[in-house]
Amino acid sequence: MDTGDTILHGPTGETWIVAFANDREVCCVGWPCSLAKRSDCTLVRAAPASERDKLLRDMANMNGADIRRSYAKDRLARRLAERSK
Repeated sequence: MDTGDTILHGPTGETWIVAFANDREVCCVGWPCSLAKRSDCTLVRAAPASERDKLLRDMANMNGADIRRSYAKDRLARRLAERSK
């Protein structure tokens, strides 16, 4: 699971768009910021790179102190650093 992917959150039956995921948790796009156990989620659709990139840019441009904004800014910065090597 990665940014932009569509997942099914089993406990609620809701379909979410992933803001970011790690080995334990998934954070969804939307309000309020929500974290769920990765084990409670099933991948429905993997996002193409173009959608992933757009969502990362959109999250990086969010206002305020939001964990999704911080994640996106960090990921974009790391990608830029890798490309400049």
